Amino acid sequence: MSGFNKLLLAVGLALGGYSAWGTYHQKLFPLQPIYQKPYIIVYGREECGYCQAMRKDLDARKIPFVWKHIDDAPIQAEIYPRMKQADLDTSHFLLPIVDVNAEIMVHPEPPDVAVKYRL
Repeated sequence: MSGFNKLLLAVGLALGGYSAWGTYHQKLFPLQPIYQKPYIIVYGREECGYCQAMRKDLDARKIPFVWKHIDDAPIQAEIYPRMKQADLDTSHFLLPIVDVNAEIMVHPEPPDVAVKYRL
């Protein structure tokens, strides 16, 4: 086996191990719900069209939710650690971020959020 093939094998094993660790880590340390009862928290910005569409859809379905402005420092201190624990990138992401009963979703479609909430 050539040196280059050995390097490719090592990189492949490292990436596979990292991926497996992420899955294993999430099973060992699952996110804890913020509230005791079923909930939806929508993290976003007022000027974000996708965020407003999510809010309108949830309202139309009469699904209760909590709205939190993601640019507020205390809100970032709440959601960023949860995103990291869910193995999500906090340096660049699309809005809205939605927490449905301790499952973090990035830029989900409104019907998917409704389905997760009702499970």
